[in-house]
Amino acid sequence: MKIKVLVGSVFGAAHGVADHVIEQLQQHEFQVERDEAPDATAIAADLPDVLLVITSTTGVGELPDELVPFYNTLREAPPRMAGTRYTVIVLGDSSYETFCAGGLAMDAALEDIGCERIAGPLQIDAMETDEPESVAQAFLESDLLPVLDNPTE
Repeated sequence: MKIKVLVGSVFGAAHGVADHVIEQLQQHEFQVERDEAPDATAIAADLPDVLLVITSTTGVGELPDELVPFYNTLREAPPRMAGTRYTVIVLGDSSYETFCAGGLAMDAALEDIGCERIAGPLQIDAMETDEPESVAQAFLESDLLPVLDNPTE
């Protein structure tokens, strides 16, 4: 199974979570490709089995700069990606009104163009954990891996 991991981060926490998640997926023998500057048209031309977006939220609920062009394409000129399975892991801080808004907007954009959410979205709160990788690990074990290991479910 081919999994494309789209990563957006401002201060690096999402990169750390992505590193951990990718390592875990590779241990389960999935073919994983990391993309830190995703192009929606290129992805649509060579669709993976699963899109996994791992992102932080910045500013007033915005996506990091490297994911903005991908998101804008989904909203303004969506490529044919209907049926593509996906999930989103988003990091945020619940002390802000816009907690995880960037990642949730990405989730909505993927759903709106017909992609199929297979788990989540997982919202990791910086106010609740200093180890976002452990929260992502629990999500992998309980929600994501069971679906990936049994794609017909």
